[in-house]
Amino acid sequence: MSEALLWQLIRKNNSRTLCSRNPRTARTYEKGSLRNLISKTDSGFCNITVVNVSANEDGLPVLSLKNRKPEARRNPDKMWRTITLSGGVRKALARTDKLLTSYAPSKKKDALRKVSAIYKAYARKNKGVDHTKFIATE
Repeated sequence: MSEALLWQLIRKNNSRTLCSRNPRTARTYEKGSLRNLISKTDSGFCNITVVNVSANEDGLPVLSLKNRKPEARRNPDKMWRTITLSGGVRKALARTDKLLTSYAPSKKKDALRKVSAIYKAYARKNKGVDHTKFIATE
């Protein structure tokens, strides 16, 4: 199926959307949506070139790339290729930049932002900052 046809089928009926009364604040949490926006360019289901950045259980970023081969796209086990980015922020950003050279500049920019944000949260976690407790300042 083409990307346009898939988008027409899933744009309003998608189980991964968080609907709200205001259409501007509606979000999606599907795999491959870097900005969590409901749009054709950000959809992980209907695009062929898709990037996903998430954190693993240790807090390190994991870069997932959608396989471009048609036979692999039909198999859910082989659909995504995952790469764990470790070794520090600069090394992870450089590796992400190198892996995404053939992708659109906007996707590359969003992926780099998300990797940086995950490393920032990882550093705060290792410093002992607990976000579950609220401490009032006087």
